[in-house]
Amino acid sequence: MLVEYTSRIRYDLNMDSHEQRLVHRFREGDAAAFRELVERCQKPIFQLAVELTGDWDDADDLSQQVFIKAYRALSRINTPEAQEALINILEGK
Repeated sequence: MLVEYTSRIRYDLNMDSHEQRLVHRFREGDAAAFRELVERCQKPIFQLAVELTGDWDDADDLSQQVFIKAYRALSRINTPEAQEALINILEGK
């Protein structure tokens, strides 16, 4: 899913197959998989947060909240819709 928030910056929020495997591994109990998912998504999420807030400190806080919500959602969802939930969280829905 490609999201355009400004005319200057576009964000690709699609998960590739590796990220989907990381979500699956995390849901199977592999905490390192979530850590890797955060590392892969951290930069685009932070960039989006900076664009939305206009402030680096607020963007840092917002980015952390996104990953906390993703962690909690993926920990409790026991359906194939878990990947969809992660995308919705990252999009702020």
